[in-house]
Amino acid sequence: MTRITALLVATVFALAGCAGGGQGGGEEDRAAPPAPPAPAPPATAPPATQQRPPDDLETCELVTTAEIGTALGSAVGDGEDSGLRGCTWKAASGATAGIQVFAGPMLTPKTCEAQKALVSGREEPVTGIGDSALWGSSGDLIVCTTQVVIKVDIDNTPNSPDKDREAALAVARAALGRL
Repeated sequence: MTRITALLVATVFALAGCAGGGQGGGEEDRAAPPAPPAPAPPATAPPATQQRPPDDLETCELVTTAEIGTALGSAVGDGEDSGLRGCTWKAASGATAGIQVFAGPMLTPKTCEAQKALVSGREEPVTGIGDSALWGSSGDLIVCTTQVVIKVDIDNTPNSPDKDREAALAVARAALGRL
């Protein structure tokens, strides 16, 4: 029995020596292979507020004819592309509503200031819409956000300037809501 006991003790010591245990300097002390990298978290889309409008933005689709008609107080036809991401609606009464949107590659950090400079004169700040907004001296509304600059022009001669301003704000809010 002593022989079996001696053999078992020798086997235990041999196995303990192979485990390394941080002692010694042979092959048994080689570093363990690196652990595989942790899987990347699943990709998720950023919140809608951080997305930029698409490059193929259709300005005439940002506001419905019903919304424009309500803003002008008169039925309007379909919006007509007026170039440079602009759209104009006309009512039988002669009233017009125009919107121009600067977004995607057209939007630079200076776009807002450039648009504000174009309507210079007696600017009046507007609160409660966008990151900043103002009324230009000709009645244009310029609304700036980090993602878009919107310019709205309402020409509804029978209305008072206050009603035109209400109409411009309604049009701008509708457009911002779809971006």
